[in-house]
Amino acid sequence: MWVYLNQKWQDSEEARISLWDRGFLFGESVYESLRTYDGKPFAVDRHYHRLCYSAGVLGIPVPVSLDSLRTVIEEGVYRNNLPEANIRIQLSAGQGHYQMREEGLTPMIVIVFKPLEPKDPLIETNGVQVALSRIRRYVPVEHGAAVKLSGASDIIIARREIHPPFYDRLMLNHQGHVAEGTFSNVFFVKNQVVLTPSIHSGILSGITREIVIDFARELGVPVEERFIELIELFDADELFLTHTSAEIVPISAIQGIPKSIGPITQELMRGFRAYVINQQEGVDNHGYNSG
Repeated sequence: MWVYLNQKWQDSEEARISLWDRGFLFGESVYESLRTYDGKPFAVDRHYHRLCYSAGVLGIPVPVSLDSLRTVIEEGVYRNNLPEANIRIQLSAGQGHYQMREEGLTPMIVIVFKPLEPKDPLIETNGVQVALSRIRRYVPVEHGAAVKLSGASDIIIARREIHPPFYDRLMLNHQGHVAEGTFSNVFFVKNQVVLTPSIHSGILSGITREIVIDFARELGVPVEERFIELIELFDADELFLTHTSAEIVPISAIQGIPKSIGPITQELMRGFRAYVINQQEGVDNHGYNSG
């Protein structure tokens, strides 16, 4: 596979970063994960703006413009001959001298590509099982928005708890409110209303999460973003997850307690891809569409 490392295309087997890179030494890096639809990178602008925000909190300059990033991603999909791609952008503070704090470094950016695995069709009919994590979620927040850091130790530890039959582990924040999964955002339906933990719950607002909220509202389904008590998940009429690669994932059981895949979840799953592609065409034809 071709990867983009510090403004150069390199073979992934030959690409190297420095031992003194601060992303490696201290986890001083931020990242974004995105995907293509019909071979076209989706929501590059949203991901770019979130990358800039997270990088800014760490004082890391972003060495690429939005237009340049879009061009690089499109070239990477073409170079790697990927019909559909999963793309990861990682930006670190750069090579330093193993000191606790260093300024004025040259940032390191790497963009890697891999084939996007097709979603298992049985997921939408059978759903997935989830369980609770014993690890509490902590997301650093600056100016009211979460920072998307690469080295999130809570996520790394919680992911080690994921074993079959569980698809993901749901995490609570330090106040005991529902936060998110280790790689997903969580939604539930109660009395025909879609609910999801608010940003103030200490979550990363996934791009798919944002689009699902927009889509639900366009369908006329009420959406509430607020603090969620754990008991509400067990009392929910429907439960589902969202994340980039699998979009909307219905939950068939939480902690072994069965849940039905209800009509609102089904309607969102049926129409989501068409909604996304329509949004993408709007961006292509008319420039940035904030949704």
